[in-house]
Amino acid sequence: MASFEIGQKGENLAVEFLENCGYRILERNFKTPFGEIDIISKKENTLAIIEVKAALVKRFSNPEFAPELHVNEKKRRKLIKLGEFYLASHKKLVDIPWEIDIVAVEINPYGLYEIRHWRQAVTDN
Repeated sequence: MASFEIGQKGENLAVEFLENCGYRILERNFKTPFGEIDIISKKENTLAIIEVKAALVKRFSNPEFAPELHVNEKKRRKLIKLGEFYLASHKKLVDIPWEIDIVAVEINPYGLYEIRHWRQAVTDN
């Protein structure tokens, strides 16, 4: 499976997972001048900016290679900037609470997968 295919499969699995957890998907692959937001969703009265990290793995839950570890400080700052841009371009959402989450998807060569959802994974502190 190519890297792009893994990413697409990971995003599709993340959307299905989020919907099953009560999230309403508002947008996918929202493009900005600074980059792209993978998923924008809403649960109750909270907007969630979702970064999906997917990886092809030989075994699940290997902490050395967890896909969510690839969200480094530079990426975190970028995600905050992307979230702020999205809110600024959607004035009706300006007063809604929001968070930046990470959904990690590990897929093995047989198509089995494991998903971890890290709520409020990125903060501006």
